[in-house]
Amino acid sequence: MFPLIKNLFQKKCNDDEKNKNGSNHDYMKKILKNSIEIVDISPLINNEAETLNNETTEVEKETIKISKEMNSVDRIVKDVSLSARENVKRIGIVFDSIMPIKESLKESEKKMNSVRKTVESLVNTTKNMYESIQIISSLSMTIKDIADKTNLLALNAAIEAARAGEFGRGFSVVSSEVGKLANTTMEATKDVSSKIKNIISLIGKVKEETALIEKELTDMQNQVSVNIEKIQNIDSPLEELLTNAENLEGISSKLEDTVEIVENSLIVLSEFVKKIVYSSSKLENFSKKLHHLSEEQILTAGKSRIDFHEYAKNIVEKIALSPEIKTMNRYTIENYLKNLIIDHEIFELLYVTDDRGIQIIDNISKENFQANYGSTGYGKDWKERIWFKEVRDTLSTYISDIYVSVATNSYCFTVSTPIFDQKNNFIGVLGADIDLRKII
Repeated sequence: MFPLIKNLFQKKCNDDEKNKNGSNHDYMKKILKNSIEIVDISPLINNEAETLNNETTEVEKETIKISKEMNSVDRIVKDVSLSARENVKRIGIVFDSIMPIKESLKESEKKMNSVRKTVESLVNTTKNMYESIQIISSLSMTIKDIADKTNLLALNAAIEAARAGEFGRGFSVVSSEVGKLANTTMEATKDVSSKIKNIISLIGKVKEETALIEKELTDMQNQVSVNIEKIQNIDSPLEELLTNAENLEGISSKLEDTVEIVENSLIVLSEFVKKIVYSSSKLENFSKKLHHLSEEQILTAGKSRIDFHEYAKNIVEKIALSPEIKTMNRYTIENYLKNLIIDHEIFELLYVTDDRGIQIIDNISKENFQANYGSTGYGKDWKERIWFKEVRDTLSTYISDIYVSVATNSYCFTVSTPIFDQKNNFIGVLGADIDLRKII
């Protein structure tokens, strides 16, 4: 192959390889980014699944409670319905019983009115009889006066007949008979008068008894009228009560049907809730599995070295070249790194060791950092850690695989690089824990 063609071909191969690597880097970054997002979403899904599970469990409990309450309601409704039917029957019986009483009272009122009229007629007849007897009494007195006068005339005639002697004997017999008739009339008049007094006395008693009967009848009639009015007043409420009882019976029947529908709905709801609980449990398991797979994918992909590794490496190596780091003075390095970590979000933690692996500064972090060994790493011996050993042995930068930070639970990787003095002697290691989310 000609040298020019060979160079062109080699250049094209290099360009293709570069483009291929660039594309691979882009793919890997997308995979990692998406995986991190999935990992971030997975706990949210898990939390929602737990919340849904808890809520549906509570709904199921409440459904069971409601179901029990509805059973009680069902029993009560059936009792009410039965009572309503019984009340309708009882009210009907009362209603039927009152009607004959009402009719009987009306009939009694009619009879009492008739009796009252008869008594009034008797009173009037008694009055007329009393008046007639008064007239008879008056006539009796007149007859008595006539008899008295006749007796006196007979006496006078007898005297005059005695004077006349033989001539007056016949007249004397007549006058004697007239006197006897007058005496008889007087006796009869006395007897009639006595009887009239008795009759008047009896009529008086009849009048008194009749008045008492009339008063009793009036009171009874008034009482019957009051009772009729009371029964008539009962009629309307009783009819309303009967109507309301019938309505209550209808409502109770409808309520029974409604309770039955609600109970059936609760059964369906209970089954639905059970399915949701089961689905939420499965969703929770799927979420955990998804989180685990995504995390595994991140850690697996993190074994590849892509451009953000190089980006972090360049920054850390540049920091290691700064004069402040080369001083190996604790306070100088700490002040420098505290200012630097503010400007670079990608750092979770910065630390420096000497050439033996002993940390010579505090841990430098943005927030309250708490590792499993404490908040500060000053004086810790890291000589057995791979990030120190690799740098010490190769005197070159080391990049770890991706891991989950114990302190922050974030996905990180460590970049460590050698520190050289002015004479290019190895004097320590600068370590940086990089937050994968920030750098992506």
